[in-house]
Amino acid sequence: MQDRRRTMLRAILSVSMFTLLSRISGLIRDRLLITAFDNDTKDAFAVAFKIPNLFRRLSAEGAFTAAFVPVLGDYLVNEDQDRTARFLHAVFTAMTLFLTLLSLGGIVLGGLIVTIYVPGFRDNPAVFSLTVILLRIMFGYILLISLASLLMGVVQSLGHFSSPAFSPVLLNLATIAGILFLDEAFPLPIHGAAVGVMIGGVLQLVLQVVVFRRWGYTLRFRLDLRDEGVRKIVRLMVPTLFGVAIYQINIMVTDFIGSFHEQVRLNWLYFANRIFQLPMGMFSVSVATVVLPELARSVSAGKREDLESTIDFALVSTLFLIVPTTAALLVLSYPLVSLIYFSGTVSAEDCREISRSIDGYTLGLFGVSFSAILTRIFYAFKDTKTPVMASTWSLGLNLGLGVILARSYATMGLALAVSLATYGNLLALWIGLRQHRVSLRLASLFVPCAKITVCTALMSVALWSVGWTWFEGVWSLPGVTTEKVLAMMVLLCVGGGLYLGSAWLLLRPQMRALVSKR
Repeated sequence: MQDRRRTMLRAILSVSMFTLLSRISGLIRDRLLITAFDNDTKDAFAVAFKIPNLFRRLSAEGAFTAAFVPVLGDYLVNEDQDRTARFLHAVFTAMTLFLTLLSLGGIVLGGLIVTIYVPGFRDNPAVFSLTVILLRIMFGYILLISLASLLMGVVQSLGHFSSPAFSPVLLNLATIAGILFLDEAFPLPIHGAAVGVMIGGVLQLVLQVVVFRRWGYTLRFRLDLRDEGVRKIVRLMVPTLFGVAIYQINIMVTDFIGSFHEQVRLNWLYFANRIFQLPMGMFSVSVATVVLPELARSVSAGKREDLESTIDFALVSTLFLIVPTTAALLVLSYPLVSLIYFSGTVSAEDCREISRSIDGYTLGLFGVSFSAILTRIFYAFKDTKTPVMASTWSLGLNLGLGVILARSYATMGLALAVSLATYGNLLALWIGLRQHRVSLRLASLFVPCAKITVCTALMSVALWSVGWTWFEGVWSLPGVTTEKVLAMMVLLCVGGGLYLGSAWLLLRPQMRALVSKR
């Protein structure tokens, strides 16, 4: 078990580093988007890009991955490579056919989809028309990234996590190239960004095909809908699809409510969520991604002790990463927005609203992170119904809170509603674990959590003192200035150094136990 934990730690670090690179390139892309176009154009692109990504999470990274990885784990443990390859060929063929039809349907019905998603856009014909055009250009991205996600699931189950984590970098670079070099090739410059998204999808798929073949597998078309593995995935996907759909409906609810409020800008939510995704993708998603194959193998092999040990590892790792990240993001939300987005086309008021929206999302970071781990436990047991019930409860909370909070707090209220709903989801998942007799052993987390809190408090005081005493005037300057970059580097070094230094003094026994226990 000690070797497995060290392997998981290395995998988490690898995924986190590549995810950091992905998020940085994504922020550069967003910087170009937010400074190059007006608010109406940014609203149109934000919605048009979000819709295919919503379907992608439904068909690939959400319901499919949750059903596919545990079934693949059974094949890797109990079947030979030839039988596993035939199963993969059947899944690949079925996905290709389904996603091709879905993509064509989305292109044809683009106007109807936008009307359903953001009906408030109908009041502005120019924005509505542009959103439909951008959606039709980018809807085929679903096919490309979903097939890439299938291959990512395979190589992750085999213990390779680097190329899936690096893959989004290609999307960001292609979109950046589209903004910079394709702006004059189409009627509107924003069309170049949409074409760049499609090019990025092609590059992501090609990368995963290359890595997939290096592991000794090939891609072949084999239509066999009666394959037992395919049928098992479908059976697991049906309830999972509903559960993931509810999570995506939460996002749709946010945009739906926001489209009716003049004081709400959907691009503020989009760009705030992009910064929020930086720590979430680096830490919480990285941990959950790495532990899912390990959880699935432990359940398939009937090793209850290994299962609970992996859960302990995931919870402590998440606490160590997420608690200080939450505090740092709350303190540095405006400096980050000022550094990344403040420019001639993005006012100080825009930056304040984006910063407030980040604060709203950040308050739910703990709930999102722990929910991701608990959901993976249910998936390892092939239990997709309990996460559905938890997500349904979360949807009701988000809808009610969104309507209420949007009236008083506008854009931030919608972000805050999403965060509060995640804690309802977390509570429901925690209660549901009892049916699988899984113990989270929360009492064992008390000491490390208390020490992590002390380290985080020291870091937060230092960040606030330095960031808003020494550099207060720096954040009012528009543009990416040398002063801002140096100030942010100082803050990151001070905050990171103080947290890691104090953690080394207070948490050394827990960190050693994390790797060496059992």
